[in-house]
Amino acid sequence: FPYWPPEKQFGRVDSGGAVLSRFPIVGNQVTLHPKPLHQPWWYQAFYLYRYSQFVAIDIDGTRYVVGNNHLEAFDADNRQQQATKLKTLLESRSSPLLAWGGDLNTVPRSASQKSRFPIYTDDDYEVDETLPILSSITGYSEVVSETAYNADEQRWFTFPGHNPERRLDYLFVSRDARVVSRQVVRTGDLSDHLPLVVRIRLPKSKPDTP
Repeated sequence: FPYWPPEKQFGRVDSGGAVLSRFPIVGNQVTLHPKPLHQPWWYQAFYLYRYSQFVAIDIDGTRYVVGNNHLEAFDADNRQQQATKLKTLLESRSSPLLAWGGDLNTVPRSASQKSRFPIYTDDDYEVDETLPILSSITGYSEVVSETAYNADEQRWFTFPGHNPERRLDYLFVSRDARVVSRQVVRTGDLSDHLPLVVRIRLPKSKPDTP
């Protein structure tokens, strides 16, 4: 919001993101990304903030840091600026995160379709460099390799949740960790995105905290 229909906008509208954990959360940092600057003031006033969130989790006495991100959906230039900022944040850390990812609002580089979608027809990723920027961050691997994605694209589609036609959601893990399994879970109308569920084996090293 603010979008159509107006009757859905009565009362205060909040947006945000969160990390839910069955292990104790012992630290949290949130960076708000700039909104699309070319938009008018009234758009800026009502538009949600995109963010990057770093959370420290205590697992059996060891702190691991994970990153939760929600990048710009409608403005490719702004999304690429946010990706560059996220890259700077990650590369400036003294030790790597256990994992980071989220709704990056872009399709894989090898996606067979990058525009003219049946739903949300104005979305265009033909020249979007968001994922190349983020994939260039050293020390991490995306859990779905390009080979696995190309072998069965539809298996990894996450958006829209009721009839997925593209992949927008990703998880990068430290190369010290090992991916045990990964899958997109078909949840119906729980969200407008489908969840990417990943099991990893924890590394022996001890990452730093936010």
